[in-house]
Amino acid sequence: MLSLYAFPVAGTQNLVATLLPVALMPVIAHDALVDLQRRGVFGSGCATVKLATRTAVAAALTIGTYAGAGLTADVARAYFGGVPLDLPGTDWIRVSREQADDLRWVTEQLSSCAASYSVPGMPSFAFWTKHSLPTTLNINDVLAFLGPAQQASIVQELSRLPDLCIVFNPTILKLFDRGQIATNPPLLRYLSNDFVPRAERHGYVILARRGDASKTNQQNGQ
Repeated sequence: MLSLYAFPVAGTQNLVATLLPVALMPVIAHDALVDLQRRGVFGSGCATVKLATRTAVAAALTIGTYAGAGLTADVARAYFGGVPLDLPGTDWIRVSREQADDLRWVTEQLSSCAASYSVPGMPSFAFWTKHSLPTTLNINDVLAFLGPAQQASIVQELSRLPDLCIVFNPTILKLFDRGQIATNPPLLRYLSNDFVPRAERHGYVILARRGDASKTNQQNGQ
């Protein structure tokens, strides 16, 4: 069920992971009861085995239904209470109005540049801006899974792009942090030395290269 995730993390993926056990419970119950009947636990009465199987299946489905009913209702209310994200490839995605406005704003800011990058990794913006990813080393938790040498390789690739904007979200980065930020890793050191904030909205900070006064002044209305 999670074969596309190399490293499943807590959150929505937990809910997806529970689907398979719930679906398998009736199958496992049926196989177990058939085996017990063959061992003589239920005697030779076929009706008894069928009744036990039906009971086990009904119990399993009832448990799964009641466990997910409340969550399903909450998710449904959140979905239909949201607004369409209205970005490329998001026809069925609905989020809160504030989140939609924030993501559209970031996409618009990054689209004003010829290339973009995100820290921590937020590759959805690459789809929405239609920018090619500047490096093949792409992962959400870049500081934890990529060592200094790999981060230096990313820095080298980013340095080759003259018109580059970066979206930086320190709040999300701290959620991933397990002490890496304190070591001042190469990627963060590069952002600190070579970039300055151009604009900020609800935790999303748009970074531009130092000396790129034209974009900074344009953002400030000068």
